[in-house]
Amino acid sequence: MSYKYAKSTKPHDAPMRRADIYFSLDCEMVGVGPDGLDSALARVSIVNWDNKIILDTYVKVDQPVTDYRTFVSGIRPEQIESDSALPLSEVRRLVTSTLQGKILIGHGLSNDLKVIGINHPWCDIRDTATYKPFMKVQESRTSDDQALLRPRKLKDLVLEKLGKEIQIFGKAHSPVEDAIAAMDLYKAVRSEWELEMMKQVKKANHAENERNRLLNSFGSMSISGISSVPLSPNYQYAPMNFQRMPMSPYGNTQPSYRVSGEQARLNTTVASHNQIMMLRHC
Repeated sequence: MSYKYAKSTKPHDAPMRRADIYFSLDCEMVGVGPDGLDSALARVSIVNWDNKIILDTYVKVDQPVTDYRTFVSGIRPEQIESDSALPLSEVRRLVTSTLQGKILIGHGLSNDLKVIGINHPWCDIRDTATYKPFMKVQESRTSDDQALLRPRKLKDLVLEKLGKEIQIFGKAHSPVEDAIAAMDLYKAVRSEWELEMMKQVKKANHAENERNRLLNSFGSMSISGISSVPLSPNYQYAPMNFQRMPMSPYGNTQPSYRVSGEQARLNTTVASHNQIMMLRHC
C-alpha cells in the first residue's frame, strides 16, 4: 500500500463543507512486549464525510513486534518495515493537523487516540462504541443492581443499522472499511446525536460558569494551601479551634465557647474549595 495523504486545495475564504468538518479514524495495531499483549500502531486510516481517503499509511514500529495479529489486523512484517511506512512521530503530526478543530468519528476511539499518542476535545468526538442508543444493556444479576451499558461490535451495529456486512470472517480487517462504516453509522443518527451533544455541552458550560462564580467569590482569599488541610471524615471540615469566652455575669457556671474568627474563615474556605473540587470532577 502506498502512503496517501490528501491536502485541501480549497481557498481559505471558501465556505466549509461537511467533507471539511467530519472525519472518521480507524487504526490497526500489532502486539509488542511479552506475549504481544501491548499494542503498537501499525496502520492508520482517515476518511472524510464523502468517504474519501484523507490519510492511509503503514507505521514503522520502533520496538520488536511479538505478535503481528495478521489474522485480524492484516499486518505483515514487510508492510511496516517498508520505505513507505512512516515513523510514529510523523504520523502523529499528520493526524493532529488533519483533525484539529474537526469532528472526529470512529469506533472505540479511546484506543486509537491512545496508541497514536494524541488527545481530542470530548465535545468534538462521536464514538459509535459509547453512543448510548448504540450500546447494549447488560442485565444486572440482582434487582438492586443497575443495568450496565456495554459497547457493541462494529460489525454487529453495521449489520443491524445499515444492513451491511463488514469484517467478514476469515478476512483481515480494513481500517478504511471500518472508518467508513463508523461514518455511515454517524450519518444515520446525526440529528439525534447532535441534539444530545448540545445538551451535554450546555451542561458543561453551566458547570464551568458555576465554577468561575465560586472562584470569583473568594475575592482576594487564597485557597492554594487548602488542599493540604486534613479534613474531618464526617463533615469534611478542618478540626474546630475554640476560644474560651468570659464567664457570664449572671451566674452561669458553665463556660461558653465560640469558634475563632480565623477558624470560621478557614471552614468557609474549605467548604467552598470542596464544592469547586466536586464541580471539576463532574
